[in-house]
Amino acid sequence: MKTSNIPSMKNLRRVALTVLLALGIGMSTGGAQAATTLDQSFELSNTGYTGLSGQPEVNAQMVTPGVTGALTSVQVSLVKSGTPTEGVTVSIRAASAGKPTGADLASVFIPDSAISVAATMITAAFASPPTVTAGTQFAIVVSSTNTNNEYGWRGSTTASYSGGRAAYYLNAWGFWDSPSGFVFRTYVTTQDAQWTSIPQGLPLSAAGTCDALDDKAVAYGTGLTGGWKRSWEPWVNTTIGANGQRIGGWACTRTLINKGGSTWTIAS
Repeated sequence: MKTSNIPSMKNLRRVALTVLLALGIGMSTGGAQAATTLDQSFELSNTGYTGLSGQPEVNAQMVTPGVTGALTSVQVSLVKSGTPTEGVTVSIRAASAGKPTGADLASVFIPDSAISVAATMITAAFASPPTVTAGTQFAIVVSSTNTNNEYGWRGSTTASYSGGRAAYYLNAWGFWDSPSGFVFRTYVTTQDAQWTSIPQGLPLSAAGTCDALDDKAVAYGTGLTGGWKRSWEPWVNTTIGANGQRIGGWACTRTLINKGGSTWTIAS
């Protein structure tokens, strides 16, 4: 995590707000402030789980949050083979008896063009984040109308996430053989009276990565550079697609955090 001191928070906020509004990204200042943190994750993978033969692909990872707040986004590791076109939907559902239940609480459509033949962590940022409660399980559901097993959610057959099981749907929810688990990360926004947060977003570099961004213009006097993460963001392309959602596109994002005083950091 990088840190820096700056002389004037007032000037920073004024300049930051002008640029962020141009990008369509919000800024949180004053009063009780939102702090977004990585809550739960499972990173082990040795295979790509698909669907059952001839059936639409529907898989779920049950998650037990460690904090209470707004589930602003999740990341899942997706891969494809062949030439599918359908894309996938990443959604959140409530849980009952350790399995998904009810309708989607939030969802993001990921077009086929955003999914690679190489496993990629893809961010699903929810426009209306659902509230999660510490200790109360929920489900991350990845689904597609594709019936040829051409989309995969990377996961493990040698280890399991401790907070919930990996599941699939075929007329009813069932569990993948244990041990099993899907690669995921969850990001939850909680309230902290001391924090000011500035989410930032920039287009990908010409090389298609976030490694060589010219980000001096958005450092706002902090001297902080780097810390960008590649994610699929709806503000990149606001055109409404056939599914009724913004088409979106790849971007580089990060968040500057101030906990009071003149020290700023880049959220890890």
